[in-house]
Amino acid sequence: RGASYSRNQGAAAAAGQILCFVDSDCRVSPRWLREMSVMFEDPLVAAGGGLVAGQFTRKALDRYEQVQSALHMGLLPRDSRDGDPFFYLPSCNLAVRRDCFRLVGGFNERLKVGEDVDLCWRLMNRGGAIAYRPEATVYHRHRNRLTEFCKRRYEYGTSEPLLQAMHPQRRKQLVV
Repeated sequence: RGASYSRNQGAAAAAGQILCFVDSDCRVSPRWLREMSVMFEDPLVAAGGGLVAGQFTRKALDRYEQVQSALHMGLLPRDSRDGDPFFYLPSCNLAVRRDCFRLVGGFNERLKVGEDVDLCWRLMNRGGAIAYRPEATVYHRHRNRLTEFCKRRYEYGTSEPLLQAMHPQRRKQLVV
């Protein structure tokens, strides 16, 4: 049924007040949970996440993804209150307050990709802040074969019109 369904099922079974999500092709850094928890000292933070670094660097696509992946949010702390209406956190390295997650209905199970963008934007629409600390690092096994890489980028592109339709106030414009 997809990643969103699985994440929602995990969230429903979880007992804690903070729900943490990490993908099966990721491994967390030793201080990951501690660094994640720091963000939730701010009561206005609905969700937090950290750096998605690559597990490997031997192939050119590994090195490219290390700095240009759609999952790479940068090397500096960020916050949705800084004014970027398109800011989001990838679900492969994400923590969300349980009550906020429930309030917005969790991950949209109709979306194959872009579900993390949608979740973050719905949290922000409800007034929740989204915080990013690169110290909360996970190491992702990026798609480093050209066919898999291109297929994933294509899938990301297919989510764009769906996200634009669901969030018209965040409509992107191409300036020529």
